[in-house]
Parts: sequence; structure tokens; C-alpha cells
Amino acid sequence: MADPIMRRFGPWFGGSGRETKPGEILAAAISALPDAIAPFSIVSCDVFDTAVIRRLARPEDVHLLTGLRAASLGLLRCSAEAFQPLRIEAERAARADAIAAGHDEVRIQEVFNYLYECGIVTDVTRMAELEVAVECDVCVPVVAVRDILNQETARRRLIYLSDTILSGVAIRAILMRNGYTGGFEVITSSDTRRNKASGRLFPHLIGIAGCLPHEILHIGDNPVSDIGRAKAHGIETYYLPRRRSPPEQDQLSAKAPLVRLLHSHRRSAAAAAARELKAAVPAIELGRADPARGLTGGVPAHDLHRLASILAIGFTLFVLAEARRRGIKRIYFLARDGHLPITIARRLTARTGDDFDLRYLRVSRQAIMVPSMADDLPALAMRIGDRMLNSPLSTALDFLKIDSAVTTGILRDLGLDPETRPGVTRDFAPIQRLFAAAGPLITTPLQERRAAALGYLGQEGFLEPGPRLIVDVGWRGSTQKGFSPLTGIPDDDIVGCYVGLLADALGPRIGPANTACYLFGFGNPKPLTNTVLDGYALLELLLSAPQGSVSHYEWTAARPDLMEAPRAAPVEFAEGEPGASRRRQTAEAIEHACLDEFEAMDQLLDGAWPETIDPASALFDLERPLTRPSRADINMINTIPFIQDVGRTISHVPVNPVPWHELLRSPHRAIQRISRSPWRAGAVRASLPWPIPDMTFADFKHRAERLASIFGLS
Repeated sequence: MADPIMRRFGPWFGGSGRETKPGEILAAAISALPDAIAPFSIVSCDVFDTAVIRRLARPEDVHLLTGLRAASLGLLRCSAEAFQPLRIEAERAARADAIAAGHDEVRIQEVFNYLYECGIVTDVTRMAELEVAVECDVCVPVVAVRDILNQETARRRLIYLSDTILSGVAIRAILMRNGYTGGFEVITSSDTRRNKASGRLFPHLIGIAGCLPHEILHIGDNPVSDIGRAKAHGIETYYLPRRRSPPEQDQLSAKAPLVRLLHSHRRSAAAAAARELKAAVPAIELGRADPARGLTGGVPAHDLHRLASILAIGFTLFVLAEARRRGIKRIYFLARDGHLPITIARRLTARTGDDFDLRYLRVSRQAIMVPSMADDLPALAMRIGDRMLNSPLSTALDFLKIDSAVTTGILRDLGLDPETRPGVTRDFAPIQRLFAAAGPLITTPLQERRAAALGYLGQEGFLEPGPRLIVDVGWRGSTQKGFSPLTGIPDDDIVGCYVGLLADALGPRIGPANTACYLFGFGNPKPLTNTVLDGYALLELLLSAPQGSVSHYEWTAARPDLMEAPRAAPVEFAEGEPGASRRRQTAEAIEHACLDEFEAMDQLLDGAWPETIDPASALFDLERPLTRPSRADINMINTIPFIQDVGRTISHVPVNPVPWHELLRSPHRAIQRISRSPWRAGAVRASLPWPIPDMTFADFKHRAERLASIFGLS
């Protein structure tokens, strides 16, 4: 018969000047399917990649998932990640034996018999059942094909024909679970020992059908085994082109199984189909910012969540494992960095049954550190000065709601320039003089903030006796250092769990005994510090929360009519617009998309979550944008103002390029400026003109210093 796709849609595909997407070709083929079926009373249909598609990119990735589940059930004598290549080799060996016996196909029991005899699996029957269950969970229907075939079952005989090591009973279960109905029949190469690839299964189909070959229409996705072999036996065919999934990257194959599974899920035909469907639905109909379509202001949030998912899941697994190891039940996830991890942790513990007390604590470095230093104004002055970024000295007391005009008057009395910018000059002597002179003015509001902060922590149960674990991104552990002097809680009763801590975080209040670090820290064997330092702001963005950062706490009025005493409530920093809305929308979109990926993995794993993901694997998606970002990466992130000065409403983007002429005139000063950037690798890329290639900050610093030395530049 003539190709119905080209007959019906050829003019549309040809000569339009537009590249046709694979999904459009498949959609056109499916829409023409009812007309193709109409002349036939018997229709046979391929199963995998035609009637159902997998939520993983490759069939062999099913074995990776089976290995994880089998390991959790105690069915393996090897690691979960070792199972995949062993399973593939076992099928190859068992197939060779089957071919030697005159068969086209091997059966699943024979594969697991081989693995049992080799001492890899402990139970043949349970492993075979597990692989069938995994295939059921991995497969989703091609909905349009299913709906068409379900309608046709009442009018014609429908036979599903599959080359598979699974039995017909297993294939029927997969089809029925995916909504295929009616009195269909199933023929598999495993049951008949003949397959489509050899062509020997089609004479069997003709015999079962009891008709002439040309009275059968076979639908399939493989141009050789489904189309060529069927035509060779006189059977009419209809080609439904499959979606091709990209291969696994070489560097990905060495990462943790969960990371490989998530990437396989992202590359899968099912994921591609879901993205196309979602892209066709207006975002307003979805009821929220849609990660697949981007956000107001052009922020492509789907790219951002791809950077965040594995790190967020890996860090959360690490937190829960550390709490188990230390026997700590109370876990406080600190705002805003703990927002996404606590959401994941709640879903994980619902699976594991762990009885952790998970709480979200609305704190920030400033909300804890400022009242903790109420009696140490020189240290507080240094702290505020370090956080002022590009703000003038006249705004140094804004965080206490002291008007800048008042501050300016004090500075002039001291003979200081109100426009001095300590965050830029790194000279904190002027701000220390200011705090000393303004002592009587700031002592009272500091003590009030201390009382309110203690009130809030008491309300949240943080002051109750016993150990507690706090969860934060980290870097210097400032919030943990502030808890003990503020609350009087012993340092040993507060354990900090961090993405990472720098060496200068070490001090009398914080050390190896009361910290645990995921990527790098005290005693951590993974030297990932420099990788993260090249773009630490990215981690703070990706793990952030929609709500604003906490500035301080204020008491609410008592409600005698409701029997409510005064309460201490968090007060958020004011954020200027439009940056605030853009940051909130971005955080919401990242959260929704990350949780979608978590749920997809949870459904596939069926509770078989690993205890940890190694740090190098957790950074796989982030390593390139952290260390060697492209201009597209920078343009994407720089649409989101999320970095704030202390006490200011203005938010900044993470990358401010150094002008090229400044690089040439004063390379050492330019290096220092870039080194203080929260995304220094991004600042390098944004500052260097094309065609200079992407490079890490360390590469840039080394080359710039050599050139400065050669040309005698200051």
C-alpha cells in the first residue's frame, strides 16, 4: 500500500522551509493510523516503542533500576551498579545457548538461571518477577495509539506481537496496566522461540491468524524487523517512527546509579513526549509558573532545575543518613537553603518510615548573628561591613531602621566620609568607629531583637533540651556559631549539616565533632572546594525558597479574645521589584520541577532509595556552569537579581563584568575584583571577549598574572 504518511502529509513536510520535528512526524503518522487500519480485519501491533514507551532512555537502563531494587530486597550478591553489566552479559550468554539449540529467543528464567549459577542472584523466580514488575513500572502508553486500538478491538481482531524475553502473560500485564483493553491476543518471541528480527515469527502470526498474509496489517517502529521482515512474508505494514533518545554520555556512565537513572529519564522518549505536550498547553491553564515554558522575564527555569535536582536529592539523603548515624531525631532545616531539602526529606521519610521530627526554621545569618553580638559591637561592625557589598557607609545602620540621615550626621562628627564603601575597600576601621560612637543609639534595639529572636526559637521548640541537627548550605557556619552565644545551648548539642564548609569556618564553636559536610569540609576526603567556590552563589540560588530572607523578629500583639499570647514573628527583608517577583517565580519553578523529578524517581525506585549519592556524582550537572559557564548560562542566571546588601531593598545579579580596558590596565586589581565575585567563573567568562575560550578562574588568574609579569603591568 502507498505510504499513508507521505500521501496525506507529504506536501506539509516538504518545501515548507521549516525543519520538521520528530514529534510532529510521529503525531502525523498516528493521526493517519485509523484510515490505515480501516481495510483490515486483523491487525498486529508491536509493543515496545509502538504501543508503550519506557520512562528510561535505553532498555539496558531497566537493568540499572532492577539492580537498585534487587539490592534493597537482598536478592543480589553484587552491588546494584555492578548488576547492569552482569545482567547484559548473562542475556548474551543465555541467548548464545538458545541459538545453539535452534531457537531465536532466550527466556527470562534462563537469564536468571545463568546469574544464579554464577552466584550473582539469590532467587531466580523472585528476580524474574522483579524484572517484570520493573518493566511494568517503567512503561507508559502511547496514549493516541492506545485510544485508536482500543476503539478498533470491537471491530477487528487485534494481536500484539513482540520480540522480548518476557512471556506473553507478562506482556499482557504491561498492556493492561497501561490501559489497553478488549479481547486482544499476545504473541511473544519468548513463548514461540521465534522472533521478528529473523522473520520466523511472521509465519507463526499468519498461522495463528488463519488468513492470507495480505489480509493482516502489522504496525511497528523498527524499519527492519517490523516493516522489512513483515513485508517479506506478504504482510501489509504501517510504520510508526520511534523517538530516538540521545546516548548516555561517557562521563555520566561512571556516576552513581541514581544520577544515571535520572538522566536516562530525562533523555527518554516518554519525557520528550511529556515536554511536547506540556509546551502545547498555555501556562495560564497550568495554574502556576510552568517549568517547561519558562517564566516572566524570560527565565528558562527548566534548565535551572536540571542543575538543582541531583544536588538537592543527594544532600537530603546525606542529611538523613547523618541524623541516623548520630541518633538525632530533631532536624531543623534553616530558611531559605533548607526549603527544598525539607520538602524532599518529608517525602523520603514517608517512604522509609523514619520517625524524624522535621522542622523548617525561619532564621538567617543576620537574624541570629546580629542579636548574638549585641554585647560585642566591634565584631558586629566587622560583620555588617563584610556584608555591605557596594553600599555606602551612611547605610550601615539601616538594618536597625536607623535613618541614614542620622548615621550621616554621626559620621561627619567623626570626620568620616558617608560615601565610603567598606564592602569594596575592605577597610572596616571607619565602620568600627561608627559603631563605637553610636553605641548608646544601637544597644536598645539590639537587645530588643535578642529577646524577640529567643522568643521565636522558643516557639519552634529549638530551645528544648537535647541534641538537634541544623541543615544549611554552609560556607562559614555563621548561623551555627551564633546559636550558642544567643541561646546558651552547648555547642555539642547543635550539629550542623552542610553542603560545604570552608577552612576558615573552623573555630572554637564549630569543628569536626559538631559538623558534617557533604561536598567538602573538615576531614571530608572530596576536594571539591574550589569547584564550588567558582560559583557558590549558584548553589544558594538553586536551593533557595520563594519567601524572602529573614531580617529579624518582632512581637505581635496579644489576642486575649482568642487566648493568644504575644508571639515573635519573622520579618522578611524588603525586596525591590521587579527583581523580587522574578526571584520568587524562579524559586517556585525550580521547586516544582525538582519535585516532579523526585516523584518520577520515587515511582521508579519504589522505595529503593540509596543511602547516599557520592559528592562527585551530585555535582555532575553543576560542574560545568560552576567552573566553565557559557555566555548563555550567564545570561540565564543574570536575569534573576537575588543577592542583597545588608538592610537594602536593592538586589544584585551574581555577575558584573570587569571592562576589558581595566583588565589590560590593571590586571591584578581586576583579578582581585573577580575573585570576590559570588560566581567568579561567570565573571571571568563575562569579562573575556570572544574568541577567548571558556576557562576556570584558576586558569584565568594564572594566565593573567603571567601576562602582567611579561608586560610589566601593575
